[in-house]
Amino acid sequence: MYLQRIQNVCDSKLSDVDGDLFRYSKKENLTDCQNTTSSFYKDSVADKLYIHTSNDLVPNEEIILSLDRLRISAGFTTYAENLNIIGGFRNFSSSTKTNIIHKNCQYSFCTDGNGAHIIGNVLCYFDNCRAYKSFLDGFNYHISGGFNPVSFEIECVGYKNGENNNSGINNGSSIHDDCRIVRIGGFYFSNEGPNVHDVNSAKSFNVDVISYNSVSTVLANKSSFALGALANETCKMWLDGCIAKNDETASVEDRTGLNNIYQKYSYLPIIESGTILQNY
Repeated sequence: MYLQRIQNVCDSKLSDVDGDLFRYSKKENLTDCQNTTSSFYKDSVADKLYIHTSNDLVPNEEIILSLDRLRISAGFTTYAENLNIIGGFRNFSSSTKTNIIHKNCQYSFCTDGNGAHIIGNVLCYFDNCRAYKSFLDGFNYHISGGFNPVSFEIECVGYKNGENNNSGINNGSSIHDDCRIVRIGGFYFSNEGPNVHDVNSAKSFNVDVISYNSVSTVLANKSSFALGALANETCKMWLDGCIAKNDETASVEDRTGLNNIYQKYSYLPIIESGTILQNY
């Protein structure tokens, strides 16, 4: 039963090209695993996990197994510092008023959802946190039980999300429904969709945020800052001192058609056709 929950095998002594935890490659048969260092194979018939380490030695405490799902629900304030959650589906939710405070935390390698998924009656503070290489978004916020989370992302980073996902809508940070967020000094880049994307009736205030290099497989979604999923949505976005490098199709785009992006002191060199920025 637990074998099927294992999604990644990581080597804590090695790093990938981004300096992140090194993941072993998954093989479809035992022979390939035996012939390939830094690989693993799940034998569902025998209910066994085979690991071929990078140094051909027996796996030890340096090998980390990440599972497919983690749910954290609480009706009280929780504080986490220097927490590294590897794999799983991070669903932070509450139906009663809850404060979540995370400092210097990481959320990585989620294979079936968002890196940090916040739903419900939650006020959250992310300080110097990183959400990366998830199947969907890095940071993601949604309504639940009639409650919309409110969040602060301070000096946070969301990158290379949408891994193994070609939908073109995966973001570094995204708020939905009627959520609210303040982003200060964050970096959002190389996501498989608009790097920062806020939709529905959400409101975001972004200060000194740097966003660049969307790798969306959908050309129309290769943008740094995007507002709205459909026309006439009432979401709004403020950009104060924000920077979008001009290596994407659009630095900024407003899909609402309501001219609901407001900016000052920002560097946004490529404005999507039909998008009109308001100064404030």
